[in-house]
Amino acid sequence: MYLKVKRSSMDPMHKRYIGYTYKVEVVDASGLPPEIFVFLRIPKPSDPAQSDDMFQNVASPADIQEYPVTTPVPGANRPFFRLSEVWLEFRNENLAEDAWRCMQEDFAALLDALEANAQLSVEEVVEYGTAPSSSSSSS
Repeated sequence: MYLKVKRSSMDPMHKRYIGYTYKVEVVDASGLPPEIFVFLRIPKPSDPAQSDDMFQNVASPADIQEYPVTTPVPGANRPFFRLSEVWLEFRNENLAEDAWRCMQEDFAALLDALEANAQLSVEEVVEYGTAPSSSSSSS
């Protein structure tokens, strides 16, 4: 598994005046899809026909299996979906850097989990009913 992620930010001179904006995008992925950023589509209270997409988290293996790419399933109770990039805005640099560190930990945890899933080693066999006899005896 391989994941290459790029963080882009605005010129540091402007950050102190308008906040801290970052774009985080997957630029290369092998063994997993590049769409690892989970979003939730929330209808606007003033106009339910319109919505906002809010970043939620870096995907888990279950998120990758369950949530569609680009847009949520129409009418879904849980309108989550995944994209390959996210734009984040912060009021101060410390929050922005903390979020970036957390995301990097999440990237590593995602790869660890996917690699662990690919190497399942715990096996459980369950039997129900009466097993057939392997030898039959006659008198």
